[in-house]
Order: sequence, then structure tokens, then C-alpha cells
Amino acid sequence: MKNFQHSFKRMFYIEQLKQVGITEVNKVPVQNLSDRDLLHALTIARIKAGA
Repeated sequence: MKNFQHSFKRMFYIEQLKQVGITEVNKVPVQNLSDRDLLHALTIARIKAGA
């Protein structure tokens, strides 16, 4: 069950990044980012969108 939650969370983060137009970070596709980098990229995108 935990593995399913983990992969759902990753898919959610990736989809959220794609919706705001981010497909890669530092020339690395979002699918290849670590969980930490995905969350960081999504947080930064949300901050920029609100600024």
C-alpha cells in the first residue's frame, strides 16, 4: 500500500508541474527528478505563480 501511495504522489507532483508548464528542471525531465526535487520544483512554481 505504501508503494502505491508513493507512486501516486510522484504522478501527482509530475502532473502538477506539467500543468504549470514545467517539463524539465536544469535540463532534466521531471520524470527523472528525485522526490525531493519534485517537491522543491512544485513549491517554487507555486510561489512564483502567487508572486
